[in-house]
Amino acid sequence: MKERSILAAIRTGNLSLPPIEFSDMREVVNGSMDALLRAGWNGQEWQFAVEVKARSTPKILRDAVQAIQAAASPPRTYPLVVMPYLANDQVDELATGKVSAVDLSGNGVLVVPGQLFVLRTGKPNRYPEKSVLKNVYRGKASLAARVFLLRSRFDAVGEIRDEILSRGGELALSTVSKVLARLEDDLIVSRDRGSIRLVQPQKLLDALVKQYESPTITARISGRTTLEIIDFATGLYDASQRLGLRISPTGASSTSAYAVMARSGPSPFYCTDVQALTGETGLGSMFEETERFANIQLEETQDDTVYFDIRRDNRALSASPIQTYLELITGDKRDRETAGQIAENLLGKVVV
Repeated sequence: MKERSILAAIRTGNLSLPPIEFSDMREVVNGSMDALLRAGWNGQEWQFAVEVKARSTPKILRDAVQAIQAAASPPRTYPLVVMPYLANDQVDELATGKVSAVDLSGNGVLVVPGQLFVLRTGKPNRYPEKSVLKNVYRGKASLAARVFLLRSRFDAVGEIRDEILSRGGELALSTVSKVLARLEDDLIVSRDRGSIRLVQPQKLLDALVKQYESPTITARISGRTTLEIIDFATGLYDASQRLGLRISPTGASSTSAYAVMARSGPSPFYCTDVQALTGETGLGSMFEETERFANIQLEETQDDTVYFDIRRDNRALSASPIQTYLELITGDKRDRETAGQIAENLLGKVVV
């Protein structure tokens, strides 16, 4: 949606925030605002200086609020931002800051200090944005977001891609650029004078949790090994390298590498081809496929995120602390409590 279209919608009465009635919109040409707009209720009227934006990202909203607050002159004119859509958390944040913003979908907050406070949320987005990357916090694209929790500052986009490659991931430079643009829009990453740095690590971690989806498992084999799990993991890794496969302990089975928590039951591992791995040229005598007294579980998935940033400490093999955290935080109460230890350690190492 273009800003001209939004102004046209306001002019024709398509801006609504009951019980407020908007009227008498006048566009401002070559000014520090886009329009002047009257808002009325219960026999009273207030005039608002309006800043219109066609997109509703946190960065655009922040910049629009700053611009219109500088342009407005209360009590003659009060600041107001108008956008196609405002999410519930955006409206709540604006309300806390006593800032007025209304969308064309029926959400918003209108504030006149000491006189008026109207807040409405929950209306669906009538103007969803089209994007090639539907979500940068989920799936393979999320590697370009996750990497900032492992290294918080870069000098160039190419460095971000190189860091991803060095940790076992693979992502096109164009995709990294698109993810980076979204992280900037969400105020998670900042670009200034050639420096690309993480500025809100907790917000990034929260976004990864909110959009996390467990990997799709296409096959599963249970079995038994007489080796110690640490020795089996080493043999599993060697076999995968020989066969050109990828393997990783699951996040849940890597808990002890990052937190204090006892686990029971079979030790699960992800792999890209369970049949090849358990065949004659694979694990051989190290592994016997059986459901009886199984202490190993092999889960087949092509999900790139589970193989990213695998850790090897001497002979020990562990999933990334990020993957471990995401699996635990979406688990039961005990898992979530343990995830807190991992988050504290993970965020404690981030330099912003």
